[in-house]
Amino acid sequence: MFKGYFKGFEEKPIHHEGVVNTIFNDINNALNPKWLEVEAEFEERSNVRAKIKKSNL
Repeated sequence: MFKGYFKGFEEKPIHHEGVVNTIFNDINNALNPKWLEVEAEFEERSNVRAKIKKSNL
């Protein structure tokens, strides 16, 4: 289930921040947790890494 969800982002023309925001919003809307933090690491083909974090603190 989760694998298919995350694989779906590979085909979308979306920035790293957009991926994290979408995941955050989907989890937040589905579960409405008191506290939520989503962190993702991305590695480009040129070996450039990006670490994006979003929380509701």
